[in-house]
Amino acid sequence: MSISVTIEAYRQLEAENRDLMRMVAELTIKLDAATIGASQECEERVITAIRERRERGRRKYGTTMERDDLTPAQWAQHAQEEALDFAIYLERLKTELANPAHAKA
Repeated sequence: MSISVTIEAYRQLEAENRDLMRMVAELTIKLDAATIGASQECEERVITAIRERRERGRRKYGTTMERDDLTPAQWAQHAQEEALDFAIYLERLKTELANPAHAKA
């Protein structure tokens, strides 16, 4: 018995399979985090956060960091923007730590 599938149907099945694999990976990460619980080491919390961020990025942008559509200059621009945002967050946190009365609960 021979099964004939169009390219479009194959690509749709492939996309659905990738989505299912992402869901399984995300659930595995959450299950691992739940089983480790409060005793989870600092490094493990960071690893879990990176994995969760990776999955959110894949869902949001439909690609990974393995993408090849950006030039090195564009990668540098993205990195610089992220670093600038980080500096702003740190400055905000420092301000709140220096003036606890102004911090929101």
